[in-house]
Amino acid sequence: MKLLKGLVGFFLLAICFHSNAQTGNYFLSHYTPSDERIDYVTFDMAQDNNGVIYFANKSGILEFDGRNWSLIATPGPVYSVTTVGSDVFVAGSSGYGKLVWGSENVWSYLSLSPEQPGATQIISSLSVKDDVFFMNEKTVFVFSLTSGKTESVIRADTPQMSFTGLFEIAGNVYVETENNLLYKIDKNRLVASDIPLPENQSLLFSSSLSGTDKVLLGTSNKLFFHDAASGLRQIHLKDSAFLESNVVLTGTWVNEKLAAIGTLRGGVLFINPQTGDTEEITNYYTGLPDNEVYSILCDRNLGVWVAHDYGFTRIAPYLPFRSFNHYPGLVGNLLCSYGFKGQLYVGTSLGLF
Repeated sequence: MKLLKGLVGFFLLAICFHSNAQTGNYFLSHYTPSDERIDYVTFDMAQDNNGVIYFANKSGILEFDGRNWSLIATPGPVYSVTTVGSDVFVAGSSGYGKLVWGSENVWSYLSLSPEQPGATQIISSLSVKDDVFFMNEKTVFVFSLTSGKTESVIRADTPQMSFTGLFEIAGNVYVETENNLLYKIDKNRLVASDIPLPENQSLLFSSSLSGTDKVLLGTSNKLFFHDAASGLRQIHLKDSAFLESNVVLTGTWVNEKLAAIGTLRGGVLFINPQTGDTEEITNYYTGLPDNEVYSILCDRNLGVWVAHDYGFTRIAPYLPFRSFNHYPGLVGNLLCSYGFKGQLYVGTSLGLF
């Protein structure tokens, strides 16, 4: 009987949604792998050309093939993962390496840095053309895909200089220092950057739109667009106050008219980079388990993966249906509903409405 009343209540709620012409929210799928060895603190994500997604995790590399989750052991925590075709490169506390098929037909970790004594605490990696770049606080290691070995080592110019970020912009590689200075890597040396970012703006992420020269850049509270035709220009957001109060952490293109920005306190902001309009805010009030975003990835099917403290959520902006679990005025996740004397009462994780 209680179940029947609950179903009737949700049916009435759905009618109420329809009558008020609600557009609904992006559909969310939540994933919480049950392996007790997995730590949900995930620093980076990447997808190979087979569609398999890899997660840089404190417990190793987490692999998801669309149905099954598996944990690939590494010598220590993994901070960054990069894919080149079907090859998976791993960077972390013990150096950098690659996933290879072992004798038992399972993934195993192969170190690529045993001859590099300074190759520890690798915090970032990326692939550009025929090279994979690995960065720690003092050094950038350049691994050649052609020769299969580390061809060059780029060190900080002074003992006081420390690297904090590694970025690809328009096919070139840049590093940022702790005092917010951006340098370009040119012929295995550091030169002054040709990207005119505002002073005292720390670059937090760069995302290239596949098949184009368009790059999305993000600082702590501003977004920029870069291409060959217009150079660098700021994206003037309609909800700029949202970024200022919630702090940008990471971001990615979805397609030419949609980008996803992960924040420290406000979940994910979806914007139109061409107009600066807000398309959607996905946060705790619309079904995201946590507003603090660790990392973000757009998969090949235009789904946006978000890593947070409770696991992983896939947001589907272009799925041909919407979620109506959330309604203006209601906050939290719907738990129950009950009709009484012509009124509909709804219980959520944050209260009774």
